[in-house]
Amino acid sequence: MIKHIIHTLWGHKSANGLIFLLLIATSIVMMQSIGGALDRLWYYATPRGYDPENVGQLFVQSKLDNQKEDSILNANLYKELQHNPLLSNISRGSLMLVYEGIDKNNMIGHNGEPFDAYFRFADEHAASVMNIKILYGNWFTEADANTDVVIISAEAAEQLFGEVQVTNRSFTYQNKKYYVKGICNSIRQSKRTQPSPTIFHYSAGNMGFFFKIKPKQEDLFARSIEPIVSSVYGPNNYVIGYETLNYSDHVMNSANSFRLRSFLKTKLFMILVTAFSIISVLWYMIDRRKEELGVRFVLGRTLSQLIFYILSENYFLFIPAYIIAMIIAFNFQYAGVELLSKDHLGISILISFILMFGLTTLGVLVPCLRIKKLQITEIIKNE
Repeated sequence: MIKHIIHTLWGHKSANGLIFLLLIATSIVMMQSIGGALDRLWYYATPRGYDPENVGQLFVQSKLDNQKEDSILNANLYKELQHNPLLSNISRGSLMLVYEGIDKNNMIGHNGEPFDAYFRFADEHAASVMNIKILYGNWFTEADANTDVVIISAEAAEQLFGEVQVTNRSFTYQNKKYYVKGICNSIRQSKRTQPSPTIFHYSAGNMGFFFKIKPKQEDLFARSIEPIVSSVYGPNNYVIGYETLNYSDHVMNSANSFRLRSFLKTKLFMILVTAFSIISVLWYMIDRRKEELGVRFVLGRTLSQLIFYILSENYFLFIPAYIIAMIIAFNFQYAGVELLSKDHLGISILISFILMFGLTTLGVLVPCLRIKKLQITEIIKNE
């Protein structure tokens, strides 16, 4: 049977050669589309390593433009907020976790390759406010003030040292040596981005506050901010900025959601074009052979035998074409052209194979079912 299939395919070598090339090209497009869609959906769905729920951020500065005075007033405001019954925890620092591109620094990894790292300022309470988990070592204490101790994320550890468990080790950046006290969980700046190498440095200075608001108390706390600040700074003697991380997160990720939808629509369009190309070409090629196949049907072949034979022919083309498409995609990957998913390589190739297999089957079944409806006189006349 295999010899007969090869003989039949060779008899239509020009047409089948074009189908073979089409299957290679559409397989590559399908793998790239499925892989890209899976990556983006995974970025959007994966936890970001911190929890913005019920977290607020407050920045206050006096109008006196006096740094020393600001520092004293800031410390007094911190004490007031510590005793606020609407807050469960408070941190001084500038985490800025929900914002992309802020405090991004170019560093050199252990392998000599450059990478972007995010420097954040945090105090001893920041991890509990933002629900950041420590994987190895410990979080900051007050004793870490004015030192070169840092907490780094798992991605930063991988980039700097090639492994995650690197507590008590050190690295140099801009001629300054930093000592790793702990390793925290992965941090992603938004739902759109991959985990970002993050480096936390201790700071509890005049840089604003992050705090955990008790559940269902945000509206009440927001109304109480002005009186609290006014009692510390004096009436009309301050500039204030307050927002919840939920709001900032919504603003940031609403744009990301729009980009995600646009990206997925593009990938869906590419998949539909691929499907239409495969099905239409196969329908056309089989339709051109309907008289030949009709004669086989009239001479005693059953419909199931005809369908099995045509499917075998096309699977004989599809499977080698898909293997060649994978080889081409892998070679492009080594050349720096991203055709395959890095994070979901296996599943994207499997889904692409199933879709291509299904499209090839569909492209054969429908025209084959039409053969049964051909009239014998029509077949003989056309022959």
